[in-house]
Amino acid sequence: MRFYDPLLGEVRVNGQSLKNFNLSSLKDNIGYVGQEPVLLGKTLREALIAEERSSREIMKALKAAEAWTFVNEIGLDAQYGQLSGGQKQRIAIARALLKSPQILILDEATSALDRRN
Repeated sequence: MRFYDPLLGEVRVNGQSLKNFNLSSLKDNIGYVGQEPVLLGKTLREALIAEERSSREIMKALKAAEAWTFVNEIGLDAQYGQLSGGQKQRIAIARALLKSPQILILDEATSALDRRN
């Protein structure tokens, strides 16, 4: 995310050095999901930053993050404090997908996902 520039070598995107990119533009095109996601707001809708998104876009992102089933049960206006760590990670992944980033960075973003049998 270019918080730090490399001391040695170079990071390139599509053949161009990251140092040549406008920092604001670069960050607009990167989706980041960390190991311990931070969800802001009080409801799932607010955590997804989905106020300006259509229901179809939200559903598509939730399905891609495999969060649609539990979100459909509790609703987008439910408070996210009741979610497991894995469910919060899925919401953070859906939020990143809603942004439609050209680059998606997953920093151990699946470490707490619930196991499936």
